[in-house]
Amino acid sequence: MNTDRTPPEQIPIEDLLPHRAPMLLLTGLLSASPTQLRASATVPESGLFELPLQPGCVSAAAFGLECMAQAIAAWDGYFCCVTQQPIRTGLILGARDFHSAHATFAAGTYLQISADLVMQTDEGIGVFDCTINAGAVMQTARLTVLTVSDLEEVRNLAR
Repeated sequence: MNTDRTPPEQIPIEDLLPHRAPMLLLTGLLSASPTQLRASATVPESGLFELPLQPGCVSAAAFGLECMAQAIAAWDGYFCCVTQQPIRTGLILGARDFHSAHATFAAGTYLQISADLVMQTDEGIGVFDCTINAGAVMQTARLTVLTVSDLEEVRNLAR
């Protein structure tokens, strides 16, 4: 794939992320730039994030944070593809200032996820301001992530 000539919205999201169903939550890439990414997701009818006592609803916190993390991973994946590098593994190191307007998201709700780069180090640590919209702001958070080419790098850090 030649992503430097392909508009971001025409690139299949599966080409940018290591995730596969049922954990692939993003449904599309809306735009990408060196400092931001916009993606979409539709809340599923069932699955890992479904609330057993509230059929047709998912946990907004868990689903939203995972969508934000996948948007950041898609941003990294997009630029890995542009530079013809392999897709890297990403890990969430932390989340700050998480705010959610709702405890649940209803199945079928269309979400737009934004990830804006705040800072990035040469060691692979990045900080992103993330927002989820569904006609209005539903969630915001600042995520700190680590991207590595090989999980062995993380194991070596722990030694």
